[in-house]
Formats: sequence, C-alpha cells, structure tokens
Amino acid sequence: MELTVDKVNSRNDPYQLFLDSIRSTATLRRYKNLLYTFLKLIPNQLYIDTLGKTPKNRDAKTLAKFFVELAKKDMDKASDIIAAFIKEDRKRVDSGEISSQTIPNHIKPIKVLLDANRVPIHWKSLHKLLPRREAKSKDRAYTKEEIQKMLQVTNDITDKVIILMFSSGGFRLESWDYFTWKDVIFFKDGENYKGAALRIYRGDPESYFTFITPEACKALEIYRENWKADIGDYRKPDDPLIKSIRYPVVRRLNQKGVRKRIDTVVSAIGL
Repeated sequence: MELTVDKVNSRNDPYQLFLDSIRSTATLRRYKNLLYTFLKLIPNQLYIDTLGKTPKNRDAKTLAKFFVELAKKDMDKASDIIAAFIKEDRKRVDSGEISSQTIPNHIKPIKVLLDANRVPIHWKSLHKLLPRREAKSKDRAYTKEEIQKMLQVTNDITDKVIILMFSSGGFRLESWDYFTWKDVIFFKDGENYKGAALRIYRGDPESYFTFITPEACKALEIYRENWKADIGDYRKPDDPLIKSIRYPVVRRLNQKGVRKRIDTVVSAIGL
C-alpha cells in the first residue's frame, strides 16, 4: 500500500468525491444522469455573480466543481438554486408529467454531491418544498389491448421496435442509453424468428439477459433494412441499436427521445 500526492489530491475533485461515495453500480448510473440534468440547468450568470467566472465547458465534472465552489462560497444561493429546481419539478407534477414520488429521487444526487464535499446545506427547509406523496402510485403496465392499439396508431417502424421490445423485454427506460446491435442475439428456425436474447447494461457488473419476441425481431429486421436505406450500409455491431433521426450522422436515440416517442403514441390512444 502506498499513499501518493496524486491519491491525496484526488480528494480535491468534487465530482470524484461524489462518485466515490456511491457504492451501488445501478444507483451510480442513475445519480450521474440525474445530477447532470440538474447541473446543466444552472445559468452561467449565477456563477458570474457569485464566483466572477464561468465554466469552460458543460461536462459533468466541470459543472459539479463550479456548483460545489458556489455552494461553499454562498450556501444560501445554492439553497435558492435547489429550491427553484424543486419548484420547477412541482410544475411537472401538477401537469401530470411526473409523479410526486419522483422529485425526492431528483434531489438525492444533489445531496450526495454536497454531502461528499462537506457542504452543510439546510436540507430540512428544502424538503418542506416537496409535494405530498401520493398514497399509491398510479403507474401500471400497459395492457395487451393497449399495446395493440399503440401498434395500430403508429406507422413509424422506430416506434414499433420500441413498443415491441419494451413490452416483451421488460427492461428499464435507461437501458436504451446502452443498447448496441451486438446486444441482440437472434434465434431462427430457417427463415423464421423464434425470438432473441437481449443483453441489458453490457459491460456493467449488473448486466443480464432478457428475451424479446419474434414480433420484435421482425420489426428489428425491417428497421435494419431502413437503416441501410438511410445510411447506405448495414449497422455495425457497436452501433447504437436505435438511431436518432435528428442528426445526419449515426447518433443514439437515448432514453429521453424514447420517452417522447412513447408519450406521443400513448396520447394518441387516449391515455
């Protein structure tokens, strides 16, 4: 065992302290995404007013460092920022976009970041801003009939792939941030699909396989041919499974984009 200057100085990195304080891989994945969503919302003007400078870039590590520095210099300002974030989230609850149970989960990563960096924010006053939790979540799985209606109202093959994979694979929304074509292992009997194994979270200690139906496989085959028509070549094993149509180059359709597509289809069937 050896203590080095680099190892000691690494304790001065606010974002690394945040990462080191989370033991669960699944929790770390969620908290990194949630924290980054919060940090990106903070206007540069607040850093100018408090610190007299702005972040050189918008990556998570840099933004975390600036927010912790701001919080250490002016804890009241940091509390005001978090309070404003909570109030904006409450508007999303009122509009039905998210449930009241979701907001505390959005705040936890911020608390972990500040606690790891020894910033004593008065959390009790902030928790009073949280909405009352519903006695029971209204979330539920879509019925078979609802899934059939969703497939009937959309002619977009991307939507059909998402719906069929989601309904048969049973994985989390965030999984779309990881899927590549090599994560799908097709099973065929001659020309007929029997289904496919789908790897969730490749490269993660919590990686596992689930199963998708022959219908989902057929939709992926059509999507694969459309991909070739759009790009001029078949997808590569390391390419994202579903690509965004917003960019001329191959870029992943991430969980946010998937959610928007599903929301549109669900609204179309009256839910």
